Amino acid sequence: MTDERTDAVQWDGKSIDMWQRLWRVPELHVYTRTTSTNDDARDFAENGAPPGTTVIANEQSAGRGQAGRRWHGNAYASIHMSVILRPIAAPGEQLEFGTIPIRVGLAVARAIRHVTDLPVRLKWPNDVVLSNGRKLAGVLCEGSLASEGGSYVIAGIGVNVSQDEKDLPFDLRATAASLKSAGATSATRADVIAAILGQLAQLRGGEARPLSQQELDEVRSIDLLSGRHVTIDGHARGIADGLAPDGALLLREGDTVATIRTGCVRLFEEKAQ
Repeated sequence: MTDERTDAVQWDGKSIDMWQRLWRVPELHVYTRTTSTNDDARDFAENGAPPGTTVIANEQSAGRGQAGRRWHGNAYASIHMSVILRPIAAPGEQLEFGTIPIRVGLAVARAIRHVTDLPVRLKWPNDVVLSNGRKLAGVLCEGSLASEGGSYVIAGIGVNVSQDEKDLPFDLRATAASLKSAGATSATRADVIAAILGQLAQLRGGEARPLSQQELDEVRSIDLLSGRHVTIDGHARGIADGLAPDGALLLREGDTVATIRTGCVRLFEEKAQ
């Protein structure tokens, strides 16, 4: 547990017990401030917390993003949330852990669309962005396949909700946005969290199964990269051509299709940030 963690007595005017009942989660831990909700959720997972256990903080001092980057969120204006997942394999089925960030990202995109009607897109593997590529939300999945509390994955979710553009870090204003700055001025953190948790509850146990054709088609329909030239880790590679059932990005180079499972993906015309 982190020394910096401070328990919240209430959240947005309601008791924690009330939010737990409204959101229908087995355990809810809410903090005024912590170092990282992913670290806190890992502690609970290691001690056997059930799937769906949720950790929320109004502020975190060391939130993490993909590839070791820091996640920047504003206190009381951003969602800092982590949810414990415990994927289960169906009989004779092999788990595909690369599908988890895809499904969580898709759940966040669905939730934002439901709450705001914003035409959000997905950028592989799990960034939720506007059609101009500005980032609204991100996902970081971390886990263990052999722990005393049982195997688990922590889905860390950050969403910019009510910041004005001036509230965003200066060096991120060209590439980041909030729901408010995108025009969804009435969206609240509680609305978005409820929608995300509702989407994740529908996945319970099936997060690491191969993506269905329906899911692949849904991702393609809102895929920011599909049909566009992209680079991987700064090198030109080809045209994004959807996803494989295991969550890998497919890149077409002439008649060849490459399978990408790791790396920083950018649109070819993007300047490196």
